[in-house]
Amino acid sequence: MRIVLITLLILTLVGCQSGSINKRLSRLEQQMSSKAYLEIEQSVAQLGNEVRNLRGELEQQAFQLKQLRKAPIISRGSYFEASRLRGCLSKV
Repeated sequence: MRIVLITLLILTLVGCQSGSINKRLSRLEQQMSSKAYLEIEQSVAQLGNEVRNLRGELEQQAFQLKQLRKAPIISRGSYFEASRLRGCLSKV
């Protein structure tokens, strides 16, 4: 926005016609809005990619959790038993 104001001031000081100033001002505003639109579009695309990646990770973690919950209780108990025995043996 500052660029537009500075450009307008310079053109006024140089003595350009008001019609020419308005055309140039309009052209500058269009260029600025196009650039801003492209930046926003790129940001949205990048965020969309991040969301897809996070959904994939969430799906993998949900599957892993489901598999862990399906694991036989005996194997979980055996793990804790082995851990307890390991602790006892390390004290000896």
